Amino acid sequence: MPEYKGLHLYKWMKWIKGEIVPPLCVELFLINNRSYFLNGVTYWEDDDPIAVLRIWDLRIMTEDDIIKLKEAMNNARDRREYGEPTNIHKKLDWANLRISKDYIAYVIEWHDRLWPLDSEIGFTIKMKDE
Repeated sequence: MPEYKGLHLYKWMKWIKGEIVPPLCVELFLINNRSYFLNGVTYWEDDDPIAVLRIWDLRIMTEDDIIKLKEAMNNARDRREYGEPTNIHKKLDWANLRISKDYIAYVIEWHDRLWPLDSEIGFTIKMKDE
Protein backbone atom coordinates (compact mmCIF):
# COMPACT_ATOMS: atom_id res chain seq x y z
CA MET A 1 0.00 0.00 0.00
CA PRO A 2 1.45 3.41 -0.94
CA GLU A 3 2.24 6.00 1.71
CA TYR A 4 0.01 9.09 1.76
CA LYS A 5 0.40 12.35 3.62
CA GLY A 6 -2.45 14.46 4.91
CA LEU A 7 -5.98 13.37 5.73
CA HIS A 8 -6.04 10.21 3.63
CA LEU A 9 -9.01 7.89 4.05
CA TYR A 10 -7.10 5.26 6.05
CA LYS A 11 -5.72 7.83 8.47
CA TRP A 12 -9.16 9.44 8.81
CA MET A 13 -10.85 6.08 9.52
CA LYS A 14 -8.35 5.39 12.30
CA TRP A 15 -8.90 8.89 13.67
CA ILE A 16 -12.69 8.40 14.08
CA LYS A 17 -12.34 4.84 15.44
CA GLY A 18 -14.53 4.46 18.52
CA GLU A 19 -16.56 7.60 17.77
CA ILE A 20 -20.26 7.57 16.93
CA VAL A 21 -21.06 9.30 13.66
CA PRO A 22 -24.60 10.72 13.54
CA PRO A 23 -26.92 9.19 10.90
CA LEU A 24 -26.80 10.63 7.36
CA CYS A 25 -23.50 12.43 7.96
CA VAL A 26 -20.80 10.18 6.50
CA GLU A 27 -21.63 8.14 3.40
CA LEU A 28 -19.40 5.22 2.48
CA PHE A 29 -19.32 4.11 -1.18
CA LEU A 30 -18.05 0.71 -2.27
CA ILE A 31 -16.49 -0.25 -5.60
CA ASN A 32 -19.76 -1.98 -6.59
CA ASN A 33 -21.64 1.37 -6.25
CA ARG A 34 -23.42 0.35 -3.03
CA SER A 35 -23.42 2.94 -0.29
CA TYR A 36 -24.00 2.98 3.45
CA PHE A 37 -24.11 5.65 6.13
CA LEU A 38 -21.30 5.17 8.62
CA ASN A 39 -22.11 4.80 12.31
CA GLY A 40 -18.51 4.26 13.38
CA VAL A 41 -15.29 2.36 12.92
CA THR A 42 -15.12 -0.71 15.13
CA TYR A 43 -11.87 -2.24 13.84
CA TRP A 44 -9.21 -0.70 11.59
CA GLU A 45 -5.58 -1.77 11.79
CA ASP A 46 -2.81 -0.84 9.36
CA ASP A 47 -1.55 -4.39 8.85
CA ASP A 48 -4.98 -5.98 8.35
CA PRO A 49 -6.73 -5.72 4.95
CA ILE A 50 -10.13 -6.22 6.62
CA ALA A 51 -12.05 -3.52 8.50
CA VAL A 52 -15.15 -3.76 10.65
CA LEU A 53 -17.39 -0.76 10.18
CA ARG A 54 -20.66 -0.11 11.93
CA ILE A 55 -23.27 1.24 9.52
CA TRP A 56 -26.69 2.76 10.05
CA ASP A 57 -29.45 0.36 9.01
CA LEU A 58 -32.09 2.47 7.28
CA ARG A 59 -33.64 -0.34 5.21
CA ILE A 60 -37.11 -0.21 6.76
CA MET A 61 -37.26 3.57 7.00
CA THR A 62 -39.55 5.50 4.64
CA GLU A 63 -39.04 9.06 3.40
CA ASP A 64 -41.35 10.26 6.19
CA ASP A 65 -39.27 8.32 8.71
CA ILE A 66 -36.10 10.02 7.44
CA ILE A 67 -37.74 13.44 7.86
CA LYS A 68 -38.71 12.51 11.44
CA LEU A 69 -35.18 11.22 12.04
CA LYS A 70 -33.73 14.57 10.96
CA GLU A 71 -36.14 16.39 13.27
CA ALA A 72 -35.23 14.08 16.18
CA MET A 73 -31.54 14.70 15.56
CA ASN A 74 -32.13 18.35 16.48
CA ASN A 75 -32.78 17.22 20.05
CA ALA A 76 -29.51 15.32 20.45
CA ARG A 77 -26.95 17.30 22.45
CA ASP A 78 -24.25 14.65 22.75
CA ARG A 79 -23.08 12.08 20.18
CA ARG A 80 -23.32 9.36 22.81
CA GLU A 81 -27.11 9.64 22.50
CA TYR A 82 -26.77 7.88 19.13
CA GLY A 83 -25.46 4.81 20.98
CA GLU A 84 -29.09 3.81 21.55
CA PRO A 85 -30.53 4.35 18.05
CA THR A 86 -34.14 3.63 18.99
CA ASN A 87 -34.02 6.61 21.36
CA ILE A 88 -33.54 8.80 18.27
CA HIS A 89 -36.05 6.99 16.01
CA LYS A 90 -37.93 3.74 16.66
CA LYS A 91 -36.89 2.27 13.28
CA LEU A 92 -33.23 3.32 13.43
CA ASP A 93 -30.75 0.48 13.85
CA TRP A 94 -27.17 -0.45 12.96
CA ALA A 95 -25.23 -3.39 11.53
CA ASN A 96 -21.60 -4.47 11.34
CA LEU A 97 -19.97 -4.50 7.92
CA ARG A 98 -16.84 -6.64 7.64
CA ILE A 99 -15.14 -5.56 4.46
CA SER A 100 -11.85 -5.52 2.63
CA LYS A 101 -10.45 -1.99 2.75
CA ASP A 102 -9.82 -2.27 -1.00
CA TYR A 103 -13.60 -2.40 -1.58
CA ILE A 104 -14.04 1.15 -0.28
CA ALA A 105 -14.17 3.49 -3.28
CA TYR A 106 -14.64 6.77 -1.43
CA VAL A 107 -16.35 8.46 1.50
CA ILE A 108 -18.44 11.62 1.50
CA GLU A 109 -18.33 13.56 4.74
CA TRP A 110 -21.45 15.72 4.54
CA HIS A 111 -20.57 19.01 6.20
CA ASP A 112 -22.49 22.09 7.25
CA ARG A 113 -26.04 21.29 8.27
CA LEU A 114 -25.61 17.49 8.32
CA TRP A 115 -22.26 17.18 10.06
CA PRO A 116 -22.13 20.28 12.27
CA LEU A 117 -18.82 21.76 13.21
CA ASP A 118 -17.85 23.44 16.49
CA SER A 119 -19.95 22.47 19.50
CA GLU A 120 -23.30 22.08 17.75
CA ILE A 121 -24.38 18.44 17.58
CA GLY A 122 -27.94 18.56 16.28
CA PHE A 123 -29.33 18.42 12.77
CA THR A 124 -30.77 21.60 11.25
CA ILE A 125 -33.40 21.05 8.59
CA LYS A 126 -33.53 24.66 7.40
CA MET A 127 -30.94 25.72 4.83
CA LYS A 128 -28.56 28.49 5.83
CA ASP A 129 -29.14 31.88 4.30
CA GLU A 130 -26.51 32.67 1.71
